[in-house]
Amino acid sequence: MPVCPTGAVHEVGLDDLFFSTTDAKGVITSANEVFVRLSRFSQEVLLHAPHNIIRHPAMPGGAFRAMWDTITSGQVFACYVRNLAADGSEYNVFATITPLRDGSYLSVRTRPVCEELLSTALSVYGGARKVEDRALTQGSTRREAAQLGAAHIVRTVKGLGLEDYEAFQNTALPAEVARREELGATWPERPFASGPLGTMLRTVTDLNEDLGAWTKRQDELADLAGSLRAASHRLSHALAPARLTNESVSLLAHEGPQVSRLTELLRLWLQMQGIVSQQVDRLVRDLALMERSVGRMRLRIALARLHAAVTDSFIVERIDSQDAPGVHSAAELSHGAIGQLTQALEDGIAELARHSTQHAASGGADHPGDCPGPAGPDHSSSAVAHVELQPCGPGPAPAAADPAAVPGHHAGHPQLCPGPGRAQRACGAVPGARRRRVDRDPVPARGRGRPGPH
Repeated sequence: MPVCPTGAVHEVGLDDLFFSTTDAKGVITSANEVFVRLSRFSQEVLLHAPHNIIRHPAMPGGAFRAMWDTITSGQVFACYVRNLAADGSEYNVFATITPLRDGSYLSVRTRPVCEELLSTALSVYGGARKVEDRALTQGSTRREAAQLGAAHIVRTVKGLGLEDYEAFQNTALPAEVARREELGATWPERPFASGPLGTMLRTVTDLNEDLGAWTKRQDELADLAGSLRAASHRLSHALAPARLTNESVSLLAHEGPQVSRLTELLRLWLQMQGIVSQQVDRLVRDLALMERSVGRMRLRIALARLHAAVTDSFIVERIDSQDAPGVHSAAELSHGAIGQLTQALEDGIAELARHSTQHAASGGADHPGDCPGPAGPDHSSSAVAHVELQPCGPGPAPAAADPAAVPGHHAGHPQLCPGPGRAQRACGAVPGARRRRVDRDPVPARGRGRPGPH
């Protein structure tokens, strides 16, 4: 029986980090305790239910159409969502949906803390919902209405001065992660935890510190890229009104001998103006590409930090739970959700390395080989050599990245685990990180499931 909204609202706490995984069709395969509590469904009801069990009727189909189009192409999607709990109350979340290697999805949700961005998103959704309702009354199918809603969302985002929805999420995700930390979100620690869980907890904590060191540098680059692009646009607009044309110069040539001699100088200026205009146009394009590249890097770093936070939270949840007392065997862990979380975190670092290489090649660094660290411009930091949260072993390399670009990837050891003396420095892959080799109890890789966006 469908749940009807009551108008009641319940808040997501600042420290509430919740996730779910779904299969390719959006059926829930795992969920943590926080999701169960906030959705107010039992875990038995949630598991194997479609993720839209918590969809609020005010949410436009276009938002989910855009999400599926993005994640089925292998890309990350981030959005604000209004959900409907089992008792009819509603709650807002900021959600990220990440494709995993096996075709499943991981969705992580947090409390929205950037109120202006949340209000903007809900306003855009309201307009899209009206477009869809109108289309449905005129005989459109739900799929057709959702496509119209998605198009409305894109148009509205462009009207806000953003190039597309990707530019919006590249802004929103880093802003949400940064603001959450500013408000004092806690990072649970269990310093005396032992076994695989204790080792993984310390590894994730170290990784988060390393990622934080790079966040500041990327924020500075984003500010610089935005300022340069704005300046290039002002230069382009300043040149436009003053541009001469061949026609206007030719007309001056008929005004008399003295003016005719002047036209020779004007024709020379006309040639120079063409060269300058081409260079300015190229500068505008290059700076736009750099700004987009920096935006993607910031999104990837913020996503990795978010995944690290939810992994930490869930590991602590497992350590503290009565169902996981004391020592955890590898078999126990392999049947939990930790495998999906650590897989997403590992793949995120690999993708971050790939984006870093592309960013440097496109002009994000002085030279493609430059990156902060002992050999690069920032001599105060080095780069993350590798992250390893699961055991080495044969298996497919992360599909989203070239193995050569993945820190610590070696043939036969696709899960980011260099042996002694084999740690590799990933250029640009998280400056501020320390090289480390983490000793751990073996934790086997495990199967995954998929979360939806809600």
